[in-house]
Formats: sequence, C-alpha cells, structure tokens
Amino acid sequence: MTQLSYSDDFLGYLAVESVSGLEQFTNNELAQADLGFLIASHVCSSIRKLPWTYRLPVTFLGAFFQTLCFVLNLRRMSRIPVDRRARFTKLISHLPLFGLLWKLVRTTAIMRLFDSNASIIAHAEVGSQQGPA
Repeated sequence: MTQLSYSDDFLGYLAVESVSGLEQFTNNELAQADLGFLIASHVCSSIRKLPWTYRLPVTFLGAFFQTLCFVLNLRRMSRIPVDRRARFTKLISHLPLFGLLWKLVRTTAIMRLFDSNASIIAHAEVGSQQGPA
C-alpha cells in the first residue's frame, strides 16, 4: 500500500481488514487490481468528505489508535507484521469507541466493494448485450 497520512494509515488497515474475507465475492478483474489500496483510499476519502462534526472525532480516533500502536510496537500499523497487527487489533477492540469506528469503516468498505462489483457486472452485461463487433 502506498503512503497514507498518519490517521489514514490505521483507518486504511481497518478497511482492508474488514473486507479481507470477502475477496471470494469479487470478480477476477477486481481481484487482480490492488483491492486493498482501492478500498482503503475510498474509505479515507469518504471520511474526509464528512462534515467536520463527524470528521474530527473519527480522524482523532484514527490518530489515537495509530499513536497507541506506535507506543506499543514502535512502528506504524502498516509496518508491523500481520500477526502483531491482529493481536493489536484484538487488544484495542475492547476500548471504548473502537466498535463505533470499526462499524463506520467496515460499512464504508463493504459499500465500496459492492459498488466495484456492481459496476464491473453492469459493464460486462452492457458489453454482452451489444454483441460481437
């Protein structure tokens, strides 16, 4: 994944993690693309488009959990091994407001995954209706 901002790094990880079991429902074209970066960047841009009354708390939570990750692991979330990420996520899942953040990010990520599949399916259907050239 390319470089994201400080809080977006954590939010992007949550977005990818929330749809990690759903790759089987994607089309081959979408699975070949960088699905993780596509979903992470969509979730982060969607959060940036929220009104400031929602955007500030969500960004603050992302930065707080990223800082907590840095304090406990001495690395950003994107730079620690997968097993340590899972342990850290399990550890912070018991903290207040993490469930709220998880639900927001998961819902946005699943909506993006669904939109990507729907557009690819619609494009394939239009191409098949036009017939061979």
